Amino acid sequence: MLKLILKGIVVPKARPKFNRGQAYLPSNYRIWREQAIVELLQQRQEVGIKYPVEVPIKLHITYKGCGNADADNIAGAIMDALKYAKIVKDDNLKHISELTVKFIKAKRREAETIIEIAQSYP
Repeated sequence: MLKLILKGIVVPKARPKFNRGQAYLPSNYRIWREQAIVELLQQRQEVGIKYPVEVPIKLHITYKGCGNADADNIAGAIMDALKYAKIVKDDNLKHISELTVKFIKAKRREAETIIEIAQSYP
C-alpha cells in the first residue's frame, strides 16, 4: 500500500467558469492544485514511483479538516492532483475501481489529507 499525505485544507474541485467564451478554473483551486502536485511529486520521488500506476487501484482518502465541502468535490480535487503528479494514469473507473472518502472534523491548523493507494484485485 502506498500512503501519501497532503498538509492543509483541500480546496474542493471547482466547476469551470466562463469569461468571453473561455473556460477557466477559479484561481484558489488552481493555486491549491499546483501546490498539491508539487507535494505529491516530492513524495513520489521519495517512495520511488517512476511511472503512473496503470493497474486498477483502490483509493482511500481520509480528509481531516473543515466540513463545508461536498465529499465528491474533495475526492475530485485529490484525484486531479494524483493524475497531474503522474501517480495514477487517470482518474476514471478503469484505473480507480474503488473509492472511499472519510471525513474527520479538525481545526484548520491540523488539516491534512491521507491518501492510501492499493492494488485492486479481481
